[in-house]
Amino acid sequence: MDEKALNRSIHRIPDTVDARVGVSDSWELSPESAGATTPYFSQATISAHQVESQIQRLLLEMESVHFCCLEVHHLSDGSDGICLTGRIETDEDFDMQTVQDKLLDLGISNVCNRLVSVPAKPRLNDN
Repeated sequence: MDEKALNRSIHRIPDTVDARVGVSDSWELSPESAGATTPYFSQATISAHQVESQIQRLLLEMESVHFCCLEVHHLSDGSDGICLTGRIETDEDFDMQTVQDKLLDLGISNVCNRLVSVPAKPRLNDN
């Protein structure tokens, strides 16, 4: 993906993701919203593969969403950004802000969100 295409793909995400829409938009986290501390995931201190693996583990541990498939890729534009792709199952009350907050806490500078969101299937052990 060239730089122009990447810039076109980064937009502000709404506070909630409507499962009926399918692919959600992307969002960008400003440096001001990330705070003044040095990001935990910085290209200077950790490899892109380590960033991808640690973020994937963090997101897979979330109880409010089930990731059927998840890939995390480090953006090649020189930022401390990532691209999320995959398929998630969510409840009606799921708020994408939860994912954004977790990534913001880690100091991720921007996120290209390409997750497909579908309604969660009832589990056999649910009452």
